[in-house]
Order: sequence, then structure tokens, then C-alpha cells
Amino acid sequence: MKGRFTKKYRELEESKQLSQSAKEHSLFPPSKEDDQNFKKALKYVAYGKLEKAKALLKNNPQLALQSGNVVTRAGLTVKNTTLLGCAVGAGDPEMIAMIMPYFSQAKGDEDKKETQLEECRLSIENMLEQEPYDLTELFETIKESSEEDVTEALNKNFSHKSNLSTALANFRKAVKPPRSVSGANLHYNYQTLIHALRLFYREWENLKSREYNDACDLIFRQVIGYLQRGLPAVDRFFVAGNGCLSSKGKIILACRSLEYRYEAGSVFPDTIMNDSDHKGIGFDCAVYEVGVPSGLAVRGKEVSKFEQFVQEKFEKLKKLALSLQQRSSDKCVIS
Repeated sequence: MKGRFTKKYRELEESKQLSQSAKEHSLFPPSKEDDQNFKKALKYVAYGKLEKAKALLKNNPQLALQSGNVVTRAGLTVKNTTLLGCAVGAGDPEMIAMIMPYFSQAKGDEDKKETQLEECRLSIENMLEQEPYDLTELFETIKESSEEDVTEALNKNFSHKSNLSTALANFRKAVKPPRSVSGANLHYNYQTLIHALRLFYREWENLKSREYNDACDLIFRQVIGYLQRGLPAVDRFFVAGNGCLSSKGKIILACRSLEYRYEAGSVFPDTIMNDSDHKGIGFDCAVYEVGVPSGLAVRGKEVSKFEQFVQEKFEKLKKLALSLQQRSSDKCVIS
């Protein structure tokens, strides 16, 4: 979506300006203790710790009206955000649904609250309209590269210059999120990873038919793995293998854990924006959908479990966006 400044983004920027102005007119200025608890709650939201965030909100719903800065598990700095805004930016429907009743109960400037809801609604709409970064040219470059160039890239020999090394560097630069976002702005582009998984499935036979197999491992580690580095907390839980089928056949999150399902004691690591160490996920390995980190590629399925998870998550977000729009003076009941 680079270079595109849609009407909805202009509306979002206007909404944020109104929100900033409204901050100065809060009816209930927070205490130092409130500030400390808000910082804890905001980190819990960014880290996907739903129950811990809920405990703080249950004790003090006013925390839902405060704003501040936080760093996510992917190393993204989110500035001037609220608990609800952070949950929306992370695409976490369960966290959003948990926060909403406390947000409604919080006493404060109703115009400020409505402005925040509108900002969140616009952000969800933008998430549903994301476009992927086109990886077709990168895949073609990998397919056309020599065995030497592919092997040197796989071994992370960055001093080896080739069309492939340039293409990979350009890819990392293009898909790397900004160092910071603000308010309820999106933390991640899901469509690019889905696009990569689809292309990988489609090109698998062409890649495996070569005399050497390094190309598959290269894409798995340094394209799919690199895209996994930026995942928000809720999606890291799923990729770690903590998804399951519901009684209705839906893919859902079974638990909020970073521990790999089939590698006890190991967890999906937090990552940093500065990936100059060229280590770990995105360079040495990626994570299978079943929750196993590996440097060896597996084809997967035409429609990945991750894509199904995102599709079902988006359906939940659509409903939440509608409820945000219809809320007005309605009251939510805390369960």
C-alpha cells in the first residue's frame, strides 16, 4: 500500500488530530498509579496477554481512556496509542472484544471516546483492504539464479554480489515495517505473507525440479521466515502451533502461548526492527504451520492454515467494526 494515500487514511489522520486535541480535556486526569498500571496494561495488550490486561481493566476501566507508547513483540514502536487502538492495530479480535465493555464503562469526554472508536473503525477497514507487496519478481529471480548465487545467499554471505543478493536486500527493505506507527494504525500487512505462501506452493515443483534444492530452503527461511518476524503477538501464538479446529470447523486460537507445539521448551522469539545480526527467524529458519521452527522447507498446502486463520479473524474484525460504528451511546455489558 506504499505510495497510496487513500481517503480513509486522510480520515484516519484527521481523526487522530481530533483525538490528540481531546486528550487535553479529560474529565478524570490519571494518577501516578494509574499511569503505571496503564503502562503495564498497554504492554500486556501489545504482547497478547489478554487475561493480565483484563485484570487491570476490571480494577480500573478508566485505563481504557489513557494513551502512551509501547514496543511490540516484533520490535515495532506504537506511539500515542490506547489499549483499544493497540489491539486494533495488532489485529487481535479477542483482545478488542475484551476491552470494549470496559471502554464503554469508562467515564470521560464522550467526544473523545467517539473519536477513538472512529479511528479504530477506520483502521479495521484499512486492514481488510490491504494489498500485498508483489513477490513474483523475487521468485523469478531466485528461479533464474545460479546454484552458486543461491547457495551463497542461503549461507548469508552478504559480500557475494549478485542479482539475487540485490533482490533479497530490496525485498527486506520494502516489506520491513516502519520503525514506529501511531494510534490505531496497522502493525502488519497479512496479505504479503499469504501471497508468499501461495507462490511457494505454486512454484514448489519448479523449484524442486532443479539439480539442487537450496532455492526452496532459501525462500522458506529468508522470504517466508523474514515475513514472520513482523507478526503481531496474536499471530505469533498461532504460527507457534497453538491453533485448532473448533466444533464448527473454524480455525481458532487454542491458547495464547509462544511455546512451539511440537518443540517443548522452545518459543517463537521476540524480534527487533534492526535485523543487522542476520540471525534466527528470517535468516536461518522459518516456522512450519504445525509449530516447528526449521531451516528445511516444506511445501505446505494450497490454502495455508495461516490464511484460513487470517480470513476467519477478518470476519470477526468486520463484525467488530460494525459494532464500533453502531455503538454511539449504547452500553456494553461486562461478562
